[in-house]
Amino acid sequence: LVDILLVKERLYDTLGARDRQQAVIEDIFAILVQEEDVSRLAAVQLRQGDLLTQMGKYLDAEDALESSLALRREMADEAGESNALRSLSFLRWHQGRSREALACNERALAIDQKHGDGKSIVHDLTNLAAVLQSLDDMEGALAKLTEALALDAASDPFHRMTIFYNIGNIHSKLSQYDEALKYYEEALRPCIDHRLYINQTLVLGCIASMYQKQERLDESLHYYQQVIDISRRITYPQGCVNGLRGLADILLLRNQANEALPYVLESIAILGDLGDLANEAISWQIVASIYERYQDRWNEAVKAWAQARKLAQRLNDLPRQLNAVEGMARNIRLGGRDNAGALSHLQEAYRLATKLKKREDVGRFLNSMAIIDWERQHYDNALSHYEEALAVYRDLEDDRKVGFILNSIAVTLRSMSRFDEAITTLDRALAIHRETNERLHEGQALAVMGHLHADRDQLTEAINAYQQSLTIRRDIGDLVGQGWMTYYIALIYVRQKQTQEGRWFVSQAHEIASTYDDQELGQACLNLEDKIAVIELTSVS
Repeated sequence: LVDILLVKERLYDTLGARDRQQAVIEDIFAILVQEEDVSRLAAVQLRQGDLLTQMGKYLDAEDALESSLALRREMADEAGESNALRSLSFLRWHQGRSREALACNERALAIDQKHGDGKSIVHDLTNLAAVLQSLDDMEGALAKLTEALALDAASDPFHRMTIFYNIGNIHSKLSQYDEALKYYEEALRPCIDHRLYINQTLVLGCIASMYQKQERLDESLHYYQQVIDISRRITYPQGCVNGLRGLADILLLRNQANEALPYVLESIAILGDLGDLANEAISWQIVASIYERYQDRWNEAVKAWAQARKLAQRLNDLPRQLNAVEGMARNIRLGGRDNAGALSHLQEAYRLATKLKKREDVGRFLNSMAIIDWERQHYDNALSHYEEALAVYRDLEDDRKVGFILNSIAVTLRSMSRFDEAITTLDRALAIHRETNERLHEGQALAVMGHLHADRDQLTEAINAYQQSLTIRRDIGDLVGQGWMTYYIALIYVRQKQTQEGRWFVSQAHEIASTYDDQELGQACLNLEDKIAVIELTSVS
C-alpha cells in the first residue's frame, strides 16, 4: 500500500497538485506510524522535504530532509544518503545558500562515483552545473555538463535532454540567444523521439522565451501555443499555466491587453485547482493591471486586487498584501467612488508598511490619507497625518519630501484659519526648497503665500508672492501654473478695482486655459471677466 501511495505521490508531484500530494504523504505517514519500516520512512521524509521546498516552507523542509539523511546514515544506506544530499542541495539552492548546496552535491557525487552509479553521477553533475550557474561560474557549469555528456549514462533520453537543456540555460543567461536556441533544439529531439511530453513543454517554453527576448514575437507565440496544445492533450495543468502565461505576456507586450485577459483568467482557474496560491496571487495582480489600463474598469480592478490580497493573506505574504491593498485604494480613488473606502485601505497599507519597516511607503500612505481627509474637510485628521509624514521624512533625511509636506501643512493650516502658523510653515518650506533647488515646490509655496496674504487683505504682498511664483513657473515651463498665477494676479487687481490691469491678466490666463483645455481655469476666467464687466458698467453708471 505504501509503495502504491508513493507512486501516486509522484504523479501528483508531476501534475503540480500540491494539496493532494501533501494529503497522500500524510496518509503514508499515518500507515508508517504503525510499522517499523525505517527505509520507507526515510523515503517519505525525503518526499515531504522536497514538497515543502517547492512550497517555500524551508525550515520544515530542512527538518524532514535532515531526518531522512540521519535515517539513511543509521542504515548505512549510501545510495539513500546520496538521494537525501541531492534534496538538501535543492533546498539550499532555493534558500540562496549556494555554497552549502555545492557541498551537498559534491558529497553525493563522491558517493555515486564510489559505487559507479552512472545515472546518479550524471544527475549530480547536472545539479552541480545548476548551482555553479547561481554562483555565476558559467565556465565551471559548462565543464560539469560536458563531463556528464561524455558518460555512457548520458545516452539515456531523459539525461540527454536535461544536459542540453541546462547548456541552453547557460547560454541564455549569457544573452547568447542563438546559441541557447541551438541547444534547446538538441534538448527537444529526445523529447519528441521518446515522447517525453512534459519535458517537451518545458523546452518549448524556453525556445519561446528566446524568441521573445529577440523580439521575434510571432515565433514566440507559435511555441507558447504548442506548449498549451501539448499540455491540454496530456492533461498537464502546470504546462497549460506556463503556456497561457507566456502567451499572455506576449500579447501584453503588444498592447493587446483585452486579448491577453482570457488567457490569464484561464491560468487562474487552473492554479486554483492546483492549490498554487502564490502564482494565483501573481496572476490576479496581472489581471488587475490589465483592468487598470481602461478608465471604465476600475471596479473590476478593485475586485482583482481583492482576490490577490485574499491569497496573500492566506500565504502570510505581507509585501504582496501591501501591494494589493494599495491597488484597491488607488482604483477606488480613480473610479471616483467613496473616498472613505479608499481611506480604510490606505490605513491598512500604512499598518502593513509600518510592520514591514518600509518608511518611505509609510510616508507616502500618510500623505495620501491626509489628502483624502483634507478633501473631506477633516482638517484635524489631515494635519495629524501630515505631521507624522513630516517626522518620517525628517528621519529619512529626505529634505525634498520635508519641503513638500510643509507646503501641504501650510495649506491645511490655512483651511483651519490658522494664518500665522501657515505663514511661518511656508517660510520654513521656502528655505528648504531654495536649498534643494525644488523650483516647482517653491512656486507652489509662493502661490499659497499669495493666498494667505489675500485672505488677510494684504493685497500688495499677495501680488508680490503671485508674481514671484509666476516667474518660477515661466522659468521651469509650467504653463498651467502660469495660467493660474496670472488668474490670481488678475483677481487681486479686480479686488482693487483696477479693472484694466485685471482684464489684461485674465485674458492671458484665458488664452493659456484654451490652449491646454483646462476647463476649470477657463470657467474661472469667464466668471472673473463677467465680474470685471459688472464693475466697469457700475463705474460708468
